[in-house]
Order: sequence, then C-alpha cells, then structure tokens
Amino acid sequence: MKQKTVALVLAVIFILALPFTALASTSSKVMFLDNMKRLQAKQIQPTLDRPLSGEINASVAGEPLDTLGVKSAKANVKYELDIVNDKAFFQVAANVEGSAPQNISLEFYIIGDTMVIPVDSLKAMAAFDSTMAMPPANIQYVYTKLEGFSFAELQTILNQPNQQEAAMELLKTLFEAVPDRCFTTNGTTAKMNLDKSSIIDFAKHFQDDKFVNKLAEQLAPFGPEEADKAQMAKDLKISNDVSLVTELKNLNIRKCIMEVGPSTSSLDWDFGYSDEKTSLDCKVTSKSNLQADNVSSTVNMDLGLKSPDAGGNLAVKLKADSTANKNASSGDMNIKVTGNMDSEKLDIVANLNIKQEFINAVSFVAPVLTEENSIDFETLEPEASEAEDKISINVNDYEYFIWFDNAPFIENGRIMVPAREFIEGLEGEVAWNPPATLVMSIVDQKIAMNAGDKNCTVNEQSREMDTAPMVKDGVTYVPVRFLAEQLGYTVSYDQDCMEISLTSKSTSN
Repeated sequence: MKQKTVALVLAVIFILALPFTALASTSSKVMFLDNMKRLQAKQIQPTLDRPLSGEINASVAGEPLDTLGVKSAKANVKYELDIVNDKAFFQVAANVEGSAPQNISLEFYIIGDTMVIPVDSLKAMAAFDSTMAMPPANIQYVYTKLEGFSFAELQTILNQPNQQEAAMELLKTLFEAVPDRCFTTNGTTAKMNLDKSSIIDFAKHFQDDKFVNKLAEQLAPFGPEEADKAQMAKDLKISNDVSLVTELKNLNIRKCIMEVGPSTSSLDWDFGYSDEKTSLDCKVTSKSNLQADNVSSTVNMDLGLKSPDAGGNLAVKLKADSTANKNASSGDMNIKVTGNMDSEKLDIVANLNIKQEFINAVSFVAPVLTEENSIDFETLEPEASEAEDKISINVNDYEYFIWFDNAPFIENGRIMVPAREFIEGLEGEVAWNPPATLVMSIVDQKIAMNAGDKNCTVNEQSREMDTAPMVKDGVTYVPVRFLAEQLGYTVSYDQDCMEISLTSKSTSN
C-alpha cells in the first residue's frame, strides 16, 4: 500500500507540471491556469503532417561495460520519418571500443507494420554472429512483421483533437482537487506551493467514488480499447480504512514549487522518502522560456537511492537542454550513474544529442517487396524463434546464468538437464566411473548415479530419485531439482519465462 500511495503522489506532482487549461475557484489559481494556457498557446508544437529528418548521437562509458571488455560505445542514428505515408528509414553506425573493437553499419526500413533489412546490412550483422543464415543470391531484402505497430495509427492518435481535449479535462479534474491555499501571485507570475498537508488533502479525493470513477472515465481514451474502467477505478481508489497521514508519513516534501508567468515557467522540487527498506532523495529544477517563435528549456536532476536490503547505494545526475522552433529542434542530455546495486559496481556516463527538422519531402525510396526479391526472417532462420523456448538457469538471483548447448527438456513433469553442462556451470567436476557410473563433485559433495536407475549415492549415502537419469543423443540428462537440492540449493521454475532459479540456502539465510 505504501508503494502505491507514494507512486500516486509522485505521479500527481509530475502531472501538475504539464501545460493545461482548467477551471479554478480562486484568483491566484485562475492566474496560474491562465498563464499555463498562454504558455501552451505560444509554445511551438510542430504537427506531424510533414516528414521529419533527424540525427541521434549517443555515447556511453564506464562499468559495468568494463566487465564485458568494453571501454566505451558510440552510436550515430540518422532517420527520416514519413508518418503520414506510414514509412521510415534508419541508418545506424556504431563503434565499440575495448579488447576487441567492433564497428557496425546497417540500414533498415519500416513500412507499415513490417521491418525490412537489406541483405548488405544482414551481412554486416552476420559478421558478429557466424551462425546467422544468409538468403539465396537472388534475395535483396529480409523482412519481419512488427506486431501491433503502425506509424499511421500513431499519427491518428497524436492528431486527434479529442485526445487533446481529453487530456485537458483529465488535468482540470486533477487540478480542481489541489487545495486553493497552494496558490499565490506576484505581479503577473503565479506560484503553486505543495506541502505534505496539501498532498494529504489532495489524496483524500481518491477515497471518493465519484471522483475516482470520473478519473477512470477520463483515463479511458489513453488506454487500450479493452481497458476495464471498473478495474481502473478500483486500482485508483485508496481504501477508506487507510489513514493517509500514516501512509504518507515517510514522504518528506521539503520544497515543491512551480512558478508560471506569461512567457516563462520554472519548478523547484526537493523531496524524499524513507522507510525501513529504502530511502530516496530527489532534487529537480527546470526553467522554460518562450520568446517569439522559440522555446528553450533546461532540466537538472539529482537522485540518491539507498536500499540496504539490496546492497544498493546509487547517485544519479541528469542535465538536459533543448531548443525548438517551428522548423527544427535540438537537445542534449547527460546522465551519470555511480554507486552499487546487487553487489555490482556502477560507474556509467551517457551522453545523448538529438537534432531534427521538419522537411517538405523525404529522400529515401521505400523498397517494394515481392516473392522474388524478399524472404521472411522466420523462413530464413526458423531456429531463431525456437531459441526462445530453451530453458535457462539463473543462480543466486541473477548472479550469473547457466546456458546449455544441449537443450533441457521436460520428462514426466520433471526438468532434465545435461549433467556435465549443469555441474560445470556450477564450477563442479564430472567424471565417469566405469562401466556406467556418472560421478559429480562440487566442494564437499560427491554424487554418483547411473542412467536408467533411480538409486544413487550422495557422499556414499543411498538416495532414491523420482526420475532416473537418461541418455539422449549421447548426452546424459539428470533431474535438475533433485541434483540441485542435494547441492544445497532451493529450486523454483517460472514456466512463462522457462527459467529455473537456483538459490543457495546459505545465501537465502
């Protein structure tokens, strides 16, 4: 319940920073909303009825890349989007610096719900994967379907006037629930100042059926068509028997100020949250200026997170700057992450630069696919989809994985794994004791068993398995649960992900 309430509060704080228009009951709130309305009217929002040309430059360096033998990675992506005609073109160049420097250059198209890759780009990808299949000589393109994707549908959603109106109505409803005392004015500038008591007063509205049902109704246009409004309302509502003061006692609003003038806006947030498992501190400042046809904004964020249970201690710094006019936009973002999480050291620096412009026509010509010049990726490499059905093992909450060359399988409800690959994956040893005994050793455990026999020995003590080991295609398979439990692990299986989880009993204790 705590996590749900805090998430709701933080989401609301974020929503209140968005441009919108609404009704208000006090002069200060009226000025605040009127200024927001003027800012929105002046803000340049290029429509998507013209093609878009852009370029993204990205770089990332630091741990945990070092564990992969990589010092840094850079990428350049150039793109042209013709959303009205439901097509796009991407050109990617990437460079990975490290013990084995790598370069890749490829192109691909998105036409409707289909991704199309020219064979030359497929060959570039194959340079890093020798098992990738190549099409016959006459084939120019390989394609694959993108389920549930369409630029045309995206265009329709973004351009629907009723979507914008629905967003306004939703924000108006939320804003009307903010206490009037949170608003003040200074000349032509209006200020909203939230504290814990105003957050509590705001949250009380989520105990009212009428308010929650209205929100669920207004949220419906933004969800999937099959969205269940009744379930949405149930998820939004806070139970009447919950004390909001108690639930929000761990939330510390040190500062939550937003100021809006006729052509400028700014926010200054400083808040935290702490309980017996987690502590979080976040500071966010931003400024936006709208002068004539230009919009500029800058955002700075400092986030600190401590989680003793997970051995986590993270610091995140973000800085973003952007400018826009009716023809073009550009932006830079810098992110630095330091600390530890799940015993893994993090020291990551990432930079992102985006430039784009609205143009009159795109320069690329989308390929026309025929049976003679193209082939479906599933037809070309059918084993690619089967690879997703292989069972894998994670050890000690993703400390590392065990992957198998010889695929595990299920026999009479029991998962059978290749004995040698499994034991060696746990850093043990496997040996044969003639004529047919398999001996597996890990630290002080020695297990001996024979194919076709449910009886085995564990440190020379007799044990009986419910499934006998078996030989398939020359490989000996053993029941993973029995073997893992004898080695001191608890075992669980996620059928949806086809993933076995092994947790050392000493670790779980």
